[in-house]
Amino acid sequence: MRQKLALVDVKANVRQVELGTVFGYRDDVKNAADIYVSTPTPDGAHPDAWGRIVWYTKGGLNFFNYSNPGVDTALDAGLRAGGTSEEDYGEAGRLATEDWAVVPIAQVKDLVVARADLQGVEHVPAYPWTIDLAKVSRSS
Repeated sequence: MRQKLALVDVKANVRQVELGTVFGYRDDVKNAADIYVSTPTPDGAHPDAWGRIVWYTKGGLNFFNYSNPGVDTALDAGLRAGGTSEEDYGEAGRLATEDWAVVPIAQVKDLVVARADLQGVEHVPAYPWTIDLAKVSRSS
């Protein structure tokens, strides 16, 4: 990460901190890290589980007190629609990204190593270590 930032003339001092320190950032944002890189893993792959904890004004993983009423409104609308509104959740993500509140970094290469005789091995992209065991079977 430091090397990639240096390519655009950004000098980064990388340090590891305990999670308790990160949860304290919201209490003293002025003295918090400028950038925090993490791999948050909410309790489910539903878009509300991800968006609400990171982007929502009172989100549990909103470490820097980010607040955008439009994001909150879009997340709430998605939930009111039964949690199925791609439009509302997409709008929340678009607004948060435009604010640079969160910059998604992804490993887009998808690789699963499994025995050759297994069929139906699929994983949830948000949880690469999780597979749907009900779909797994052995070929004859």
